[in-house]
Amino acid sequence: ILIKLMSIVSLVIAPYIATTGTNEMKSEVVVSENTTVVSNVSKDIAKEMSGTYIMDDAHSFINFSIRHLLSQAKGNISIDTGVVNIDATNLSASTMMFVMNANTITTQNDYRDKHIKGVDFFATDSFPKITFTASSIDTMPSNPIFRYVARGILDMHGFKKEINLPFNYHGLTEIPEEKMMVHSFDGEMLISRMDFKIGEEGGSVGNDVKIEFWIEVYQQKK
Repeated sequence: ILIKLMSIVSLVIAPYIATTGTNEMKSEVVVSENTTVVSNVSKDIAKEMSGTYIMDDAHSFINFSIRHLLSQAKGNISIDTGVVNIDATNLSASTMMFVMNANTITTQNDYRDKHIKGVDFFATDSFPKITFTASSIDTMPSNPIFRYVARGILDMHGFKKEINLPFNYHGLTEIPEEKMMVHSFDGEMLISRMDFKIGEEGGSVGNDVKIEFWIEVYQQKK
């Protein structure tokens, strides 16, 4: 009798459970054809920034990854200096510049680090700096991930190439005791190492390099 009763209960509530589950799945994401999705709710730069800001090298990070065989090799590089200049009335006239120290490249392996800093790859004795200089910042309405793009020149290993650096702006934090306003960005881009003649083409190492960055900039309050 108990088994029959359980079977009857299951038959009664099963359609309700199935219907509820379906509705929940459909309500997770509702996006119209004209909706632009911006990750992490990227904020409006022009509303919160104006003027010149200095990069905080102690709280700014650049990581990179590249294919090795069927896996990924990863590393990072330090930022020496950087400046962001925002024109709140004409965002496209805004600029961005940061300088990375090629001698700080690390992949958590001393032998490999020494090799890639040598003449076969970055030749850091001859090219110790990597510089990105953006002459404009624009919005990207059709990009579902990043709201902004910095357009400029990447100077690396003696070669220069025009690149677009997509990014999001995440807002500001006030530090009253230091009379400072801190603003945060993050973004990523994909470049080919062969555009800068870094290493030989082919072999066990891929050509495309994914670069991710997290940057804090600050402005002293007057």
